[in-house]
This record gives sequence, C-alpha cells and structure tokens, in this order.
Amino acid sequence: MTVSDGAPRGSRAVALVIVSLACAGGALWANLAGRPPLVPGLGLPFLAVVAAYGLSEALVLHVQFRREHHTIILSEAPVVLALLALPPGLAVLARLLAGLLPAVGRVGRHPVKLSFNMSLLMFEVALAGSLLHALPLGGAPRSVLWGATAGSVLLAVGVGYLATSAVIGRASGSPVARPMTAGPAGARWPRSSPAPSPSGWRWRR
Repeated sequence: MTVSDGAPRGSRAVALVIVSLACAGGALWANLAGRPPLVPGLGLPFLAVVAAYGLSEALVLHVQFRREHHTIILSEAPVVLALLALPPGLAVLARLLAGLLPAVGRVGRHPVKLSFNMSLLMFEVALAGSLLHALPLGGAPRSVLWGATAGSVLLAVGVGYLATSAVIGRASGSPVARPMTAGPAGARWPRSSPAPSPSGWRWRR
C-alpha cells in the first residue's frame, strides 16, 4: 500500500506517523536478522523477488464506482513468496528496493510521500515476517506454511490500511474514524468522502 504522487506536505501528525512506522519497522526488521527462510527448498533468487514486487506494482487496475476510487494491485502475492523463500530480513530489503527504484530521480519532488511509502513498506513486511516467525510452525506441512504466511501478510496489510487512512484523513482534513471499506484486492476511500482529486492523497495496493 502506498500513497501516490501529488500528496501535500505533511503536518506534524503525518510526520509522527512516518517516524512511528519507521522506528517500529526498523526494530522488527532488526529482530528478523539471521532468521532462515521457512521453505529453503523453493530456491527463489533475491533479484527475482525484487522483480516480482516491481511487476506487481506496475500491473495496476483503477476502477471508479460512483464517488469512490478503487485501485487493485496484487502486491501481497510477492510478499508471501518472499517470506517463504527468503530469509525474512532479505524479504524486507527486497520490498524496499522494489519500492525505491521507481522513485529514483523524483526523491526531491515528494519527500513526504516517499518517506511515508518507504516506512510503510518496511513496517508491513517486517510485521508480517515477525508474526509468521512467532508461530510454532516447526515441522508443519507446506499448506499450513502457505496459509500462515498469507494470514500474517493480510494482518500486516490491515495495520497498514489504518496508518494510511490516518495520513489521508489528516492531510485532507477528514475524520480518521469514518467508515471504511477494504478488501484483500484493494483499498477504498471512506464512503462519505468525495473521490479524490489528482492532486490529493490517494492510496493504493
């Protein structure tokens, strides 16, 4: 989940969210250092995971229904593969590289957006990896490993939705606690808010 180009400069509350995500994500990432992959036999190369992340971000479907915008991205699938095939620390690094490469050359244009996106990507993958490695999965069949990984990723994504809605609400002046509709296929705006303008905050998966 990321915030698109054109986001206004953040307030103190937005900066606090960014710093909190970066600190929490960094702490979780550091705790994952040295842990082995769950399924070493998959043999998925590191660069292949980075490419899969980039491909999932490039394949975006924008849908507008009435006053709501929906963006569908299958970016959770590479996270599941990475957490299964790579050491979790490398899975976080691969996600950060894939998110940073498209922004090369545009870092100075949207520093708040880039800072939020990178801290959120790190936090989501590090949280999913931490949840997954906290489970007693030793000797579990692969079907259980896949299910546990997918569940951990979706839970981490849900926390990411809350952080993104907080930033969007603060930047646009709308209440954070408006009713939200969200599903694993994409993120949606609050039901009571109008569709965002091209220059406003948007979020996507």
